[in-house]
Amino acid sequence: MRPARRSGFLRTRLLFKLMLIFVLLIVILFEATTLATLSIGKAALSKNIQESYLRSANELADKVGSAAGRPSPDTLQNLVAGNGRAGAIAFLVDNSGALIAHPDKKRALQHELMTRNGAVARLLAGQAGAGEFQDELGSAMVGAYVPIGKFGWAVVVEEPIASAYFEMRRLETNSLLFVIAGIILTALTGIFFARSIEKPIKSLHAGDRGGLARRARLSYFDRLGGRDGQAGPPPSNQMTPRPARQPGAPDPL
Repeated sequence: MRPARRSGFLRTRLLFKLMLIFVLLIVILFEATTLATLSIGKAALSKNIQESYLRSANELADKVGSAAGRPSPDTLQNLVAGNGRAGAIAFLVDNSGALIAHPDKKRALQHELMTRNGAVARLLAGQAGAGEFQDELGSAMVGAYVPIGKFGWAVVVEEPIASAYFEMRRLETNSLLFVIAGIILTALTGIFFARSIEKPIKSLHAGDRGGLARRARLSYFDRLGGRDGQAGPPPSNQMTPRPARQPGAPDPL
């Protein structure tokens, strides 16, 4: 291969691979930006979910606190049964952490002690707000907890984290799969194109070496006066035999 042509092919191959690397870096940067945006959105969405629980808890506390007198157990049961988000439950506890009203009426009638519930423990410690905690069985929950100052009671609204963050987790999983698929597809595409351009260059390089050998062989036989390995006419410096003289013919000079 001529030095100029070989250098041109090498430059083309190098530029092509650099271009693929550049595209791959762009894709990785885009995927990283997507993950970072998703992480920020996840935190914002989690905060929004917790604020919705806090609104539900405050609404229930306002309803209980707005009563002229001490509400009856049936009234409280109706309030907690019809309050809260879909998939969430609300219940009331007194200043000792015992149940006053609960969607499971049997538990309310037994005045079950809920101090092992993380939200109730925070209420007894004088805290209020929204966040993640564990219920009395140790399951991960998310919700809100606010006091009812008029009666010394408190409201808790809670939901299992798995169901509360289901849509958010699904979005996160789909985005992660999209990122992985994008990186794999880009890598496979780069490998395919790199091989597709490398194979013709290798074939051309191999064919050019064969051409050089053939041209060298032809040049050697050209110097002998033949073509393609066939013997040519004898060299001019060899003596040619003289023809026999016919009887009676003059002697040639």
